[in-house]
Amino acid sequence: MRPILLDTNIVIYILKGDATIIAMLENLGNVSFSISIITWIEVLSGSFRQNKNISELAQDMEIFKRLPLDETIGVKAAHFIQKRIKMGNKRNFNDAIIAATACNLNVPLITNNPKGFRQFKELKIISPNKV
Repeated sequence: MRPILLDTNIVIYILKGDATIIAMLENLGNVSFSISIITWIEVLSGSFRQNKNISELAQDMEIFKRLPLDETIGVKAAHFIQKRIKMGNKRNFNDAIIAATACNLNVPLITNNPKGFRQFKELKIISPNKV
């Protein structure tokens, strides 16, 4: 199985039952889906938007393998953040950590926001609009 990392927006679409996104993911074939611990936290922290309590949502998210944050990912994310600041962009810790997780594992990231990740040159991005 080929591993793929899912961005927060894709996880939210899946949890809402978005047929287009689900069909796109099914068409990818023999893959395994994982999420960054940051994605897990982002989805849980937005649980009030889905009228679910955090425990319910955490249970729904058990279908995704969670990848921990480690020192290597932290260092890579810090480099990404420094690069963004030097380019005059705002700091986005969450996206930098998600991108660093995918780069560290050398796996593509599926996101519906490729524009938000395009400055991470080493990152392989799959966008539902491009599949």
